[in-house]
Amino acid sequence: MNKTFQENINDIRTAKRGVEVREAMAESLEYVEGFASTATQKAEEAAASAKTAAEAKEAAAASARTAEQQAGIATQRAETAAQQAEAAESSKAAAAESAKRAEHFAKETEGRVTTDPTLTVAHAAADAAATGVRIKLLEMVHGADINGIGFVSAFDTLDGVELTGVWNKKASRVDF
Repeated sequence: MNKTFQENINDIRTAKRGVEVREAMAESLEYVEGFASTATQKAEEAAASAKTAAEAKEAAAASARTAEQQAGIATQRAETAAQQAEAAESSKAAAAESAKRAEHFAKETEGRVTTDPTLTVAHAAADAAATGVRIKLLEMVHGADINGIGFVSAFDTLDGVELTGVWNKKASRVDF
């Protein structure tokens, strides 16, 4: 449009011929059409922008919720770690106290713990060296390596004895 609305309005009012009126009106309508087109386009752009803003707002809210959840999880983990650290400190202190008591008990009982080298005292700890000598003696007497719970028994007769096993006639023994 080359003229303002006011100029077109004045041209219509002062026109002497119909063609001048029609031209001024047509030019005004073209301007209105362009304005309406631009307004429609801007309204569509505004609506799209509003939609994008709403989506961004929702995404921000979801992000905020996720951040809040993550913060809650982090807080819980921090509390758990603090509790574990506290438990570790307590356990460490208990272990130190136990070690202290064990050391004190070891000093207190030093020289009192004895073993039975004769292997004849009931409920007394057997002397390992004496036990080893006795086992070697059994192995030498019987000519066999003593392992597990092996034993040897001699019978003149098996009459009246119920056994489960196989009679080894050559070795004169029952093999199980």
